[in-house]
Amino acid sequence: MPGYVYPLELCLESLDPHSDTRPYVHCVAVARGTPGLGIGPQGEIVWCENSRAVASLWISSDGQLMVSQPYDGAKVELTQGSLSVQVPKDKPIVILNEDLLTIEGHAFRVHICGRTNAVLAPEHLSLRRNQIFVTAGAMAALAISG
Repeated sequence: MPGYVYPLELCLESLDPHSDTRPYVHCVAVARGTPGLGIGPQGEIVWCENSRAVASLWISSDGQLMVSQPYDGAKVELTQGSLSVQVPKDKPIVILNEDLLTIEGHAFRVHICGRTNAVLAPEHLSLRRNQIFVTAGAMAALAISG
């Protein structure tokens, strides 16, 4: 009997120039077969609307973040370091922390935060570009000094 697949907490960072004021979307990926996280053809984050998603993000049975393209026609590309690959229809690919996911020209940096028990709809964070990393750095400095 397969074990429980924990949802993964993510932050999708839009690299599109128009999203500089609120580029970060906090979201959760759930097990495959469960309505969940996707990205639409205009780069919009979709939740529990699998029919609108041209890229689906979900968790495999061994706990890895995956991306798949459920329909032909959309250009979904994953970049890991210097390697880029177009995601073929119905052939999922593992996403690693800091990978670049491009859907129809809309680019996202994927930040994997870790396992969670809370499954919530995607939410834009009120942070400007690079502010999230300054905040994390300040928290680390406080922890070391305290």
